[in-house]
Amino acid sequence: MAYSRINVEFLYEGFNFKLDDYICSFADSIEEAVEEFKKIFDYYRGALVGESVFFGEIVVNWGQYFKQYNMYRGEYELHRYIKILIALGILSFQKRSNWTVISFGMFVNPKTEGNQRLFFTRRQDAVEYAKLSGWFIDEVFQYSDQIISGDKLKEA
Repeated sequence: MAYSRINVEFLYEGFNFKLDDYICSFADSIEEAVEEFKKIFDYYRGALVGESVFFGEIVVNWGQYFKQYNMYRGEYELHRYIKILIALGILSFQKRSNWTVISFGMFVNPKTEGNQRLFFTRRQDAVEYAKLSGWFIDEVFQYSDQIISGDKLKEA
C-alpha cells in the first residue's frame, strides 16, 4: 500500500487536533486516517495527557513522557506519543516564537522519528519538560527575546 499524506483538523473528546502532512500507511481515506488516529489517542491518552483539560488548556503529563522516553527511546511507541503532541499543537516544527531547552549547549527538545527537532508551543511545557528531564539545563528560551537560565527554573 502506498503512503497517504493527509491534512485535516477535527475535534475529538474535547480536544482539537490538526494533522498536517500526516503520513498514513494504514488508511485509504482521510476518514480512515482520522479513525485510526482516534484509536491511537484513546490508547495513549491516559498515560500522556490524562483527562486533564485545566481552564480550557491541555495539561501534559511530562513525568509520564519521560517514563516512556526511558522505556521506548527511539522506538515507535515513543513516536506515537510525539505525533499526538504535534497534533494537539503542544509541539511544533516551527522554531519562530516557540520554546527550546538547552543542556550543555545542545538542544534537548523531543524529536521526530527522522530526528527532526521539535519546539514547544507553550512556555509552561518547556519549563516542565526541563525540570523533569533530570539533565543539567543551561536555559529554556523562546526564539524571540525571552530566556530562562537553568538556575532560574525553580522560580519559573
